Amino acid sequence: MTNDDHWDKPRVDAEIDRAIRGGATLVLPLASIIETGNHIAQGKRSRFDEAKRLAKLLELVADGRSPWAAFTHQLELWSADALRKLAQKWPHEASAQRSIGDATILDVVRYYQNMGHHVEILTADRELKAGEAAPARRPALVPRRLR
Repeated sequence: MTNDDHWDKPRVDAEIDRAIRGGATLVLPLASIIETGNHIAQGKRSRFDEAKRLAKLLELVADGRSPWAAFTHQLELWSADALRKLAQKWPHEASAQRSIGDATILDVVRYYQNMGHHVEILTADRELKAGEAAPARRPALVPRRLR
């Protein structure tokens, strides 16, 4: 499978600058942090320097320094109930070749969408990108006595 949607540092920087100019808040889900750290640790060169750059970014996120926001609701997504839901959906996700990291990133997306925010995922992964589409909202249920 070829992927013509190439992301390199200039494109990433341009997309982040665009988002900042548009007033966006940037959030790093835990899965993104872990995956980025894994890529750095497995890199062929500059591991220390790249790790320092990620560490600096983590400090900005932890401090909530604009435009970064710490996602402080991780515990809600990793609660016992949330883990049960993940356990129920995970086999289906895996059979569709979606990583558990992507599944949990989409949980963060849904969390913000349910709060009424527009969410954009900066990724070349078409499947993950498709997950940013807001789910169809069910019409509010109206009790029969009010109809």
